[in-house]
Amino acid sequence: MKMMRKTATSQFITYSLGQNIWSVKNVILLTLIFTLSACLPEATGSKLRKLSGSAIYKDNQKGCGEKYFVFSTGNTCVEACTDYEGTHVGSSEEIAEVKKEAKEDILTIIENSKGVCIDDVEVIKRPTNAFNIEPTTCSCRNGKSDVVNDCDATCATKTNSANAILYLNTTPSAEVLLNDKLKNLNNWCRVQLEDGLEAPECYLKLWDGSSEQYVPLNTFVNSNSATADISTVTTFNKTYIASIVETKSGAKTGEFQIYRKPQSSSSTVQGALKITPISQYTCITYGGTTATSGEFLRNSEARIFYYYASNETPAPVPPYASNKPRNVVCHDEFLHPGNDSAEYPRLENIPLHFSMWDKTDPRFVEDAATKKLAINKVLEDRYFEETNGQSATFGFFTQVTYPNRPSVGTTTQTAIPMGYMMIAFVDSQGKAFCPKQSDFSGNDLIYNILGEYIPETEALYLAEKEAEVIQEGSDFKTVYGNMFITESKVLPVAFYIENGLKIKASSGNMASKTIHFYWPIDSREDPLFQGNRKLYTIRSPDNLSGQTPTGIPTSIRPNDKRIGCVPRSF
Repeated sequence: MKMMRKTATSQFITYSLGQNIWSVKNVILLTLIFTLSACLPEATGSKLRKLSGSAIYKDNQKGCGEKYFVFSTGNTCVEACTDYEGTHVGSSEEIAEVKKEAKEDILTIIENSKGVCIDDVEVIKRPTNAFNIEPTTCSCRNGKSDVVNDCDATCATKTNSANAILYLNTTPSAEVLLNDKLKNLNNWCRVQLEDGLEAPECYLKLWDGSSEQYVPLNTFVNSNSATADISTVTTFNKTYIASIVETKSGAKTGEFQIYRKPQSSSSTVQGALKITPISQYTCITYGGTTATSGEFLRNSEARIFYYYASNETPAPVPPYASNKPRNVVCHDEFLHPGNDSAEYPRLENIPLHFSMWDKTDPRFVEDAATKKLAINKVLEDRYFEETNGQSATFGFFTQVTYPNRPSVGTTTQTAIPMGYMMIAFVDSQGKAFCPKQSDFSGNDLIYNILGEYIPETEALYLAEKEAEVIQEGSDFKTVYGNMFITESKVLPVAFYIENGLKIKASSGNMASKTIHFYWPIDSREDPLFQGNRKLYTIRSPDNLSGQTPTGIPTSIRPNDKRIGCVPRSF
């Protein structure tokens, strides 16, 4: 017998076979049972339910009279079908169907009841939001990527087409996988369910912020992939919010973005510009006097930083003649006594002090005719194509050179190209900035294009160490040391001095204050406590006393003294 699902207030009446009146004892016992059951607390995971209808036995009562007969139980009457969960008042057609299967005694009950409660039919509906769109979604045209995504490798494997073909891969949820009629995207789009909706069909829905468009979708047997031709319904440089929609039921998948881009006609290498780590190391210049024996007696020192691209380790300090003093050292003398060697690591070497764009990338070759770097020409061509003929001149990148070793003996100090940095940008309020991901995905076309070639960037600064004095024979020599330092490294330890007090600096202070920091940086040290560290000050290139890099733009003077933008180090 099917259990009652809802609590009702109708009185429970039973007519027993062969007798019309129960004993008073049984009535009291029955009343007590139901009174106690109504007062019991809810059990874990279920509720104790009171019966909400009346039982009927055919020898005492021919039907339910003014009540409804619950057909699936065979012996229950209720005031309304809503009192028995999972049933509804049967229509004349439904009652006619159940009569065909009913025995004579049940037919009698049906004929002598107000109506019949028929079990609801469980309808399998097409689930919505039951598919996630995988990030491998690509649009391809002419064998190349047609969207802002890393799709060139994928598009190289697809059928070459002049139209923009969107290739989608989806991941179904358990609700789809465990449904024998669905299981995959193709079935979800095309299999008819018992929901009364015929000939289901899927489309790609595109919304551009103001209007919707629907594109026919191609699915494949036993597959979670699909394709769609988006050539005629989308335009370049506009973001579309897309999803797959089954139009009869309105069920849909998760959403994803489409942002198409024109393909460059340039034959130059495409993709992100190559990045190279820049290493910093130390050479110690010793001060002192020379003994009559020719031995150099050290009594003071100054540390100078040098820089090199990670694949261009500088040559060692050349050997000293026996009668020459050893006053410049660029390797660890305690681990490796004697002359320097190419086998020895550089002293206090930091392999990734910051990053630059690699000078070996072919897009940093200068065109002989235009005298432009290839990358600047690529950007100009892209801008021309995507604005339908508007020309612009770009000079975003500049090569930076700096000494990679000291002058020792007959070896002279030479400025070596480290790599390329990008010029600093200035916003409408005159504030300097370096493009970040939010700029690349914004509404400015120039940054949209740049974002396809470079990662998020950060400011690069020059800092000067407090002057140091070393002895040079009977005289004394002042030594200045400079260093490159990035925004992400200096901000956590930067401070300025006001009324004799050191105050922790923020990014907003870089333009309005003279910024200092102590080196080496140690996260365990209080950034305002010097200890056994050297004081450095952020300076503009034209205010440096020591070696100045070449290649720093002079037409733009950012107010916060940054010299340019480099790939951000995370």
